[in-house]
Amino acid sequence: MEEEPQQNLEALKKKRTFRKYTYRGVDLDQLLDMSNNQLMELLNSRARRTISKGLKRKPLALIKKLRKAKKEAGPLEKPEVVKTHLRDMIVVPEMVGSIVGVYNGKTFNQVEIKPEMIGHYLGEFSITYKPVKHGRPGVFFLGLGDAIQQNIEKKLYYGKVYETKRTRNMMISGSIFGVAGHYWYRFLDARFPGTAVKTVGKKLFLEMIIGPPVFLGFFLAIGYLEGKPVEKSIKEFKKNFLVICAADWAVYAPLQAVNFFYVPPRYRLLYVCVLCLAYDVFMSYILHKDV
Repeated sequence: MEEEPQQNLEALKKKRTFRKYTYRGVDLDQLLDMSNNQLMELLNSRARRTISKGLKRKPLALIKKLRKAKKEAGPLEKPEVVKTHLRDMIVVPEMVGSIVGVYNGKTFNQVEIKPEMIGHYLGEFSITYKPVKHGRPGVFFLGLGDAIQQNIEKKLYYGKVYETKRTRNMMISGSIFGVAGHYWYRFLDARFPGTAVKTVGKKLFLEMIIGPPVFLGFFLAIGYLEGKPVEKSIKEFKKNFLVICAADWAVYAPLQAVNFFYVPPRYRLLYVCVLCLAYDVFMSYILHKDV
């Protein structure tokens, strides 16, 4: 009777197709056989600097624990979680397939190490207990963008009066969409960790897909605050749809590529707010050009 479960397990292992881990086109087995110098050629500059200095005692101890956990895991089982406070630990190939409990200031978040995480800090995949809030930057930059646009209008059109209510409405909308953006970027980083070209491509694709509904929501929010009928806000959205999308894909998409490749996750929305100040001026113009 004991031999039958063992035979079933062996048959299951033969039928099952295991995923082959790769990092930048290199198999995990090849990565493990590489010397430090060969591995550094594949990594980004930050990871190269860390590895060139050599791993210290605590990171080496963590790798040893992870190795032991994988060795003790049964067939078709995931290894046990290994907890650590080393948020600044660089992910190396030997860690792939392990499950690490990364401390975030309050709890240990379980992070399954995947090939695309190689070269990144563990802390990037376990957001701190008190993350940066993005509602305030959204309020500030949309308000500032509208203020700049209104001052431009005052210089171009004689007798144009500054409308405080208009800036207030833009700031209220900025607070709403700033909070929504905060959780949107948290979702993207949790669902698509790492900065591999394929991963960033997926994020940019989702950004372009979600853009039109967000723009429509923005038009409706501003229209509601300004007392416009819903039909009029939708009509204005349709009228300016192509112009907004063209500006979004030509300006916003390249900036987002830089964002996803180089900016730490917790500062991504703040980065977008700062660099898209000109875009906020443009949006203020589009929303109020017929006023």
